[in-house]
Amino acid sequence: MMHILRDHNAHGDAARHRSLLGSLGWLCLVLTLGLAAACSEEEALDEQAREFSDWQARNDAFFLSLDDSLRRDAGRWVKLKNISLDPLTDGAPTDYVYALKLDSAAAPEQVFAKHTDSVRISYEGRLMPSGRLYPDGMVYASTVFSQYDSKTNATAKYLVSAMPFAGWQTAVQHMRKGDYWRIYVPYDLGYGSAGSGKVPAYSTLIIDMTLVDISPAGQVMAPWSARRR
Repeated sequence: MMHILRDHNAHGDAARHRSLLGSLGWLCLVLTLGLAAACSEEEALDEQAREFSDWQARNDAFFLSLDDSLRRDAGRWVKLKNISLDPLTDGAPTDYVYALKLDSAAAPEQVFAKHTDSVRISYEGRLMPSGRLYPDGMVYASTVFSQYDSKTNATAKYLVSAMPFAGWQTAVQHMRKGDYWRIYVPYDLGYGSAGSGKVPAYSTLIIDMTLVDISPAGQVMAPWSARRR
């Protein structure tokens, strides 16, 4: 009987030992995976920091270089002063938005959005090219399904006076219905030294934008639907 009890206890001890080893194995695995995830996350943060290193200086240089584009192709490039400033006086370089006219409206009438109007636009906003992670610039907001196409993009509706930053308000008030522009907004007229969401501080904003419709105050805007290809 004692022999049976000793065997039973020995088997119990062995089972407990295996259970303990199994638990320790799982704990080691969890710790290893946790450390690996932490290291991976830290590496990603380091890479992101490198991507946007010296960001203010790089954006300053990039925005000032746009004047060369304006001189080379003044027919398609325009320089627009902040709509809230006196248009008859010279401003600082960052009081202006640059715009590249990619496609002009077919309509001959010169109808522009006013500060009190609502507008419907399709757009894709991105940052300047920054390096290995975002060689074409990080997209931070978009109504685009795949590639930019104003006929199939989704749209967003804004009251002009409530658009998120002054540079965007300025550009849209110089566009006609149907115009497709690429605008370059200095950070002073964008999200400034604070940034916003995915947008780092001191970011030049590059926005491909089509002005789809304009609705004067008190007028209901026609609905819009876009189909994926």
